[in-house]
Amino acid sequence: MLLEIENDLVEDTFRKYEAYVMSNSQVNLARWKHVKSKDNLHIYAKKTTKALRYSPQCCQPTIDECAGGVKPVVLSVGTLKGQLDDLMFGTVNPTTDIMHIKASYVRDYSDGAVLATLVSPTASEPFRSVTVKWFQIDLPLSRTGLLHDRDFICLEASGILHFANGERVGYMMLHSIESPKTHPLPNIIRAKHNCTGFFR
Repeated sequence: MLLEIENDLVEDTFRKYEAYVMSNSQVNLARWKHVKSKDNLHIYAKKTTKALRYSPQCCQPTIDECAGGVKPVVLSVGTLKGQLDDLMFGTVNPTTDIMHIKASYVRDYSDGAVLATLVSPTASEPFRSVTVKWFQIDLPLSRTGLLHDRDFICLEASGILHFANGERVGYMMLHSIESPKTHPLPNIIRAKHNCTGFFR
């Protein structure tokens, strides 16, 4: 079931990404608001329904709503110097030990563990990995009691896909899932996080 979720999410987003690349990588500014740029990396936030009230119907996105309001959707596009294989080797961290080594220099989370391994990298597919992971992020003001730290249970996947023209494209996906057997620790809020990245 989790592998089906991973396949559906990645394939759906990949088709949209390929269409974006084939359209000369143009961001639709009717749907996205530029937030900031640094070097060749550009960040956009998806416009809300209110901002799109007078936009043409074809430009109005579907907005996911939850109890806390509208979920923020962010788009990051740009270029970085390097090789695809090098980037993918840095992306794949299929064991708890490798996770901790990566976190020691990337500092993307405070604690974490691999809860289950669904697909492991092989010699023929070194970037193909699917795992269930737990992450914890310690927030700067959590010790004051003003904020609580967050944790996440995510399905993480990575691998290589191909455009119709044969070009190799790497991907990395994080998708929050429900896990009844894992409960938040005291004073920690179970949060949700969904992210898919493509690299070429």
